[in-house]
Amino acid sequence: MLIEAPPPAEAKIVHYAPADHYIGDVHPIFVKGRCYLFYLKSETPTRYRSAVAVSDDLIHWQQHDLTHKRPHLKVHECFVVAPFYDHVGGVYRSFYHLFSSVSDNLLSWDRAEGYELPRLETEYVV
Repeated sequence: MLIEAPPPAEAKIVHYAPADHYIGDVHPIFVKGRCYLFYLKSETPTRYRSAVAVSDDLIHWQQHDLTHKRPHLKVHECFVVAPFYDHVGGVYRSFYHLFSSVSDNLLSWDRAEGYELPRLETEYVV
């Protein structure tokens, strides 16, 4: 016989769900027990920019500002998407719109010169 447990008196939200903006394209990265939740943020459903929320327990989240060291070199406001740790370079990297960003702390980013995806001279057809 299966006995169902009663629902908890106070349910906790275990995912990040801000009330004041839309989120999309969510990519977590865990560093030393801390979760950095990178996502695309928008106050309207069509104009997104990179954003991050940080948590030590996946219940309490704090938004942090992402900065770009050379804003005039940004190609788009989505300059961090799906970051990863580059073990060879000892930095964090992210690709966006055929370009890439680099960071040593996940909050302050710069355009990664010479570290871009190759461009095809002809159309790619499968």
